[in-house]
Amino acid sequence: MHFTSQDLVVNHRSNLDANNGATVELFVRWFKPDLPPGRPHQPVLMVHGRSSPGLVSFDLRYDAGEGRYSWARELAEDGFDVFVMDLQGMGRSTRPVQMNDPCNINPLQQHILLPREPCAARYPKQLTNSASDWAELGTVVNWILGQPGMPAKIDLIGYSAGAYAVGPYAMTVDPAKVASLLLLAPIFAVEGPSTPPTPLPVSTPCSVYGFPMHILHRAGFKKSWDSEVNAEPCYPGQRDDAHDIVDVVWEALLDNDQLGRTWGPVSRGSATDTGGAGTGSG
Repeated sequence: MHFTSQDLVVNHRSNLDANNGATVELFVRWFKPDLPPGRPHQPVLMVHGRSSPGLVSFDLRYDAGEGRYSWARELAEDGFDVFVMDLQGMGRSTRPVQMNDPCNINPLQQHILLPREPCAARYPKQLTNSASDWAELGTVVNWILGQPGMPAKIDLIGYSAGAYAVGPYAMTVDPAKVASLLLLAPIFAVEGPSTPPTPLPVSTPCSVYGFPMHILHRAGFKKSWDSEVNAEPCYPGQRDDAHDIVDVVWEALLDNDQLGRTWGPVSRGSATDTGGAGTGSG
């Protein structure tokens, strides 16, 4: 089925400590199928994990050989209205200004960016939390269901740490608006505690807690992926190394990180192991 895509932002009133009360923009890409008369809309919202924003996770614009790398486009071709979002602090959504400061990075990683001794975090606590994720998800869900022709419920897909957002949202926050739930490689502990600590933890040593950000550089990204590819019970051939898919995904990460792609000792686009750096909320 033919479809079109549209990039837009959904305004949200932030409940983060870092910018509480500010109006922020949540990025959403909408894939609109050309539905035949009488066919109802079926909205699907896809939520990224901890390390890769929405477009990298669900709409990787790369085809090689027999492979296709956009799950969102596959669903749109099947007639679903597909929405890919970025939570605040990730991808193309608003980032708190505290993410612009390299001193707020894990001190054990600062040597990648800063040719000096590590500096103490100027914002020594968490940026985002489960409650902020649920609130942002709820804002986007309400916006989607408020569009003309949409039904009263939506299908949710959460990838990896995205399960922390969509799982509790579907189970307890607003289950009446959820038609179905799919968790891909979830790290959501169903029997985990339901109440957050108060206040949010800040402890020592500072290399463990007390800073809001980690960075991802290409060497670490590949090493992490390698460990999963080579681990049992994974299957051979699950990664398209013949078409340099590691570089393809890394370039997509940089394309969705306006600030992080300027950080690091190697210029954007280099395929060396030192790579660049990407920011993400912790």
